Amino acid sequence: MMIEPPKNDNSLRVSILLAQYEVCATHHIGYYGLIWQVPAVAIAIGGGLAMIVFSSEMPPIIRILVLLMGAALMTGMTVAFERFRMFQFRRRKDLKDIETELAALGARRLSWDGAEIVRQIQSGDLLVSGIPFYRFEGFQVLRGMMYLLTATLFCLTVLAIAAAYGWGPLAGT
Repeated sequence: MMIEPPKNDNSLRVSILLAQYEVCATHHIGYYGLIWQVPAVAIAIGGGLAMIVFSSEMPPIIRILVLLMGAALMTGMTVAFERFRMFQFRRRKDLKDIETELAALGARRLSWDGAEIVRQIQSGDLLVSGIPFYRFEGFQVLRGMMYLLTATLFCLTVLAIAAAYGWGPLAGT
């Protein structure tokens, strides 16, 4: 059975744009999920490593290696976290561009930017009740936490190295 092409070019164009929009939206949502999952895993790994390294007796070289591996892993997770956000912004731009093309055919534009939505709430165009935490961007909090965890693991590694030579606050552990 042969599939017949749409009767007019606009129909084909709309079908293509909608297919692209669906793929971009799926990617955008996927990156959104990853952005929230990475810090949760990072906290578990960072906290678990710190607990294991400092609550058990282990040779200094093992402590240093475990902390160094943890710091390297956290660095990788932080880079991945930033890249997921970068890809999410790219997909958000793609969605806006597709919406612009669809707007020429009669579709309405959607609000994608958090700052734009906050302005809508503040102007009364969008009613939201409850505590006004909507003003804060959660990503910035997560970003700060990822960098803090990474820096903390690197600092603990340096302190463990110093302790191996009998220096610093960890020298007695």
